[in-house]
Amino acid sequence: MKKTLVWGLGSLLLLGGALAGYHYWSESQKSVSTDDAYVEADVIAISPEVPGRILRLHVKDNQPVKQGDLLVSIEPDDYHSRLAQAERSLKAAQQKALAARADFELTRVQAESSISEESAGVDVSQAAVETAQSNVSQARQRHLQSQAARRTSLANLRRLRSEVDVTVAERKRLENDALRYRALYAKDEISRQQLEQTETQLRQAQAKVQSAERQVQASFAEVARANASIGEAAEAIRTNQAQVSEAESKVGQARSKLASAQSAPQRIAAAFAQVRVAEAEVERARVDVSLARKDVERASIRAPRAGVVSKRSAQIGAYVQKGSPLLSLVAHQDLWVQANYKETQMERFRPGLKAEFEVDTYPGKVFHGHLDSLQAGTGSRFSTLPPENASGSFVKVVQRIPVKIVLDDQPSAQTPLIPGMSVVTRVLLTQ
Repeated sequence: MKKTLVWGLGSLLLLGGALAGYHYWSESQKSVSTDDAYVEADVIAISPEVPGRILRLHVKDNQPVKQGDLLVSIEPDDYHSRLAQAERSLKAAQQKALAARADFELTRVQAESSISEESAGVDVSQAAVETAQSNVSQARQRHLQSQAARRTSLANLRRLRSEVDVTVAERKRLENDALRYRALYAKDEISRQQLEQTETQLRQAQAKVQSAERQVQASFAEVARANASIGEAAEAIRTNQAQVSEAESKVGQARSKLASAQSAPQRIAAAFAQVRVAEAEVERARVDVSLARKDVERASIRAPRAGVVSKRSAQIGAYVQKGSPLLSLVAHQDLWVQANYKETQMERFRPGLKAEFEVDTYPGKVFHGHLDSLQAGTGSRFSTLPPENASGSFVKVVQRIPVKIVLDDQPSAQTPLIPGMSVVTRVLLTQ
């Protein structure tokens, strides 16, 4: 009887073990679980971007904040002063740039006008040279004509003088004849007709002498006029030659001015270079203003996103440097679970699989999510000192790969999740 009972109990135990084993195997085909899992969230270290003394704290530890809420105020007086100085420098640079631009425009307009004016001046001066040279040529022509006229007048004067000498000699002869004929007439040796004829010839000779002498005087006057014309022409030559020299000097001056005006592109380029320098100074001043304004804004430290304040170390009155830790901001609205599964459990893992997890804080409460992604390396690979397996004492260890599980629904206010909570997760392999 006892033997039968023992065999019965043994059979029942064996059957129970078999059923339990089958149940475990069946469940392992449906899901994979691990208790090496924790709630995670983005933890943002808040630190100042500018140094200064803390003027005011606007939050307390564990206080929820929204994106843009003011967290810490640093004394802004120095930064306001720098901003005002930068704005004054910008205004001065802008005025300098305006002056440089105006100078450039004036230089350009004056240069273009100067080239036109000086080119016209060269033409006018060259025309004056040509006019003076023409006047010299005309004066020389008049000089030659006057010299020719004088030579003609002198030749005529010599001819007339010869004629005067001839007529005077003829008159002298006739005067002698008249005296002789009068004596003969008084003796009745000749007729009265012969005497009158001789006296008539004498009067004619006297008239010829007077006429010749008048012609000589007129010829003298012509010679004098010719000499005067020669002098006037010579003076005109000298005057016009002086005018030619003066006009040629003016041409040289005008060409020099034109050459100076034609160097306008260099002056314009230099003026434009000053504009570029002034504009660069304006841009630098704008950058300084922008940086100073940003420093003023950075003196007011705001929440970069919604979250909960934690580990606040900032104290009013403390002087902080750029990058000094002030507090941490936990992004509680964006939670996930990091589950570290054995590599032997992950044969059928793929993103999108449904997952469940329980938190030790809330026994029996099941949260739902899905497998978001698998880390691209085992946990040991990303550790500070990854294992080196090149030694002879190698021991194979099953590695764990972190898996990110994202919540499908936000946790309720009655069951809030906090980063670092221990979790037991199950990834459902059958959907």
